[in-house]
Amino acid sequence: KEGEKITTLDDQERALSPNMMVIADAEKPLVVAGIMGSVDAEVDVSTTDIVLESAWFHPGSVRATARTLGLHTDSSQRFSRDVDPAGVEFAARRAIDLIAEIAGGSASSDFISVGEPPRTSRIIEIETAYVEERCGFEVSTEDLTASWKRLGFEVEGTAPIRVTVPSYRSEVDRPIDLVEEFLRIRGTSDLQGSKFLSPSLIRDNEPTYDLCDRAVDNLIGQGYQEACNYSLRSSDELTSWFPEIKQEDLALGNPLTADHTHIRASLLPGLVEVLAHNQKNLNDLNHLFEIGRVFQPGPRGNAELISIVWVNTQANSRKNWKEEESSDFFSLKNSLERLLHAVGLNLPKGRWQSTEDQLPWQSGYAATLGDVHRNKLGIGLGTLSLNLTKKYDLKGAALAVEILIDPVLLAKQKKPNPFSSFSTFPPAIKDLSLVVEKTEPAEAVREKVQEIIHQTIADGISLDPVTIFDVFSGKGLSEDKKSIAFSLRIRASDRTLGEKEVNHTFEKILEAIGSKTPYELRK
Repeated sequence: KEGEKITTLDDQERALSPNMMVIADAEKPLVVAGIMGSVDAEVDVSTTDIVLESAWFHPGSVRATARTLGLHTDSSQRFSRDVDPAGVEFAARRAIDLIAEIAGGSASSDFISVGEPPRTSRIIEIETAYVEERCGFEVSTEDLTASWKRLGFEVEGTAPIRVTVPSYRSEVDRPIDLVEEFLRIRGTSDLQGSKFLSPSLIRDNEPTYDLCDRAVDNLIGQGYQEACNYSLRSSDELTSWFPEIKQEDLALGNPLTADHTHIRASLLPGLVEVLAHNQKNLNDLNHLFEIGRVFQPGPRGNAELISIVWVNTQANSRKNWKEEESSDFFSLKNSLERLLHAVGLNLPKGRWQSTEDQLPWQSGYAATLGDVHRNKLGIGLGTLSLNLTKKYDLKGAALAVEILIDPVLLAKQKKPNPFSSFSTFPPAIKDLSLVVEKTEPAEAVREKVQEIIHQTIADGISLDPVTIFDVFSGKGLSEDKKSIAFSLRIRASDRTLGEKEVNHTFEKILEAIGSKTPYELRK
């Protein structure tokens, strides 16, 4: 019944639910069926009368109950793997004999049998030709008969062959199962391979695959090593790292173990765990990354996101004659920009927001940009909470970058430009200075300028990435304005551009910027 409880033999009170099987008297449950008895049915020194019950329990029900209660016993292991239902009466009578022989006493003549066994010995008819067709080689009836008899099956007849399968072999109930049993004895050495055509579908890789593949290559190139953790995590980890997430949002309906009860909300805990493990074992692998799927509750329910995370710590067990270069916020930001450029993503629009009491980040030592539910891309960067990392006995601060990507973003994203060979002709260099709003990020202006130039220049002329070489505010500009200076490098793959052609191209660029943006040309 709902809300009913039982105190099992390990003195633990456990709550029962209506879908759990129990053995009960007229008043209360006495045994969790197939798993463990209760203190109310325990045999002690004062026990004089014993009622034995022998039964077959559905394996799936026993497995589910054992997982729900977190109670795994020798009994549950046996019943969850299925037992012979035809052996129920034999087991009861054998137990009575042993009790009487060892402990004394007399057995009652009363014996009550209720219900029908779920299965008994069954007969399967099979033809020799059926076996030959499935195996691909000739088989004699004598070989088949001998093989099945060795497995404890009774065999009669020849056309068809009638095989009686004992009740304890629950998995053998079709002719094809008998073919498999025959091959267990005969062996598979005579099985012949078959040739078949598998047409190859020529298509582009999935955007998600391409992004992850490029990210792996880039982070390895930056000196990080890849780690791989379980995607199922514990409820304690979820509570300590992400207290704002409700436990039930990410909980599994039927967890296998107590420490794998929730799907992961982030890759960060697993990587910190690996860092701490390496430190304890004096393995100086302190630059790690992981790429995988995570789940976070959003306005429309749980969102499955792509996560790219890398962490590092400066703690090192090796002595060195010089100080190693330390990581900080800006080196992490540089690493982030290199990765985003490699995978063809841009930083979300907006400003970096300093974290204050926002786990898993250390207050004042980390920042976030964008929101994965609103912008389809969210980034966190900085020092992880020291209170969290200390729980793992991690020495030193752990610096991390976490990128969360909604797969919807990748469907709209332009593919990164493939590599093209370098031109042997020199570029023409032009400088451009624009006056923009002081609050507008310089990177956003650079991207807009670069996009307009790509749309403007003629075929056969290419543009190197636009770079910023100066940002100025002050004398000559109003207080709400700033000047950003860009360096443009344009070239042709088959010739050196002449001065007239360069000036004409530059004028077209200025006209396009003036007509498509609010930016002013600084002269």
